[in-house]
Amino acid sequence: MTQETFKILAVVFLGVVLAVVLKNYKPEFSVVFAIFLGAVVTGCVLKNVFPAIKNIYEIFENGVGNNECFNIVLKALGISYIADFCADVCNDFGQTSFANKAILAGKCGIFVLCVPLINNVLKTAIGFINL
Repeated sequence: MTQETFKILAVVFLGVVLAVVLKNYKPEFSVVFAIFLGAVVTGCVLKNVFPAIKNIYEIFENGVGNNECFNIVLKALGISYIADFCADVCNDFGQTSFANKAILAGKCGIFVLCVPLINNVLKTAIGFINL
């Protein structure tokens, strides 16, 4: 994974240099290139992370932990990455307000996703208090 990470970082660095050079000649292509490169890099990162996620999922599937909790945590992680990517794209366009709204939407989505976990924790705590 370390070698893959350095390769991805090298691609990002070269992509930034190309985007800056391209911005001087064709600004409209620079934006499209930046979004495309961001999507490609995100895909490469996810491709490298999926084996680790699969390994952890198998551990939970074999009865070590609560599979529902793992699924919620994984979805929350996905929401946070997508919201962050969206906010970065908005910031690249100079749209700070929209970037903040993307982050807010991600946080709210994670909160809504975690409500069942919060409910279970509260029920467990109340059960301990009533003992």
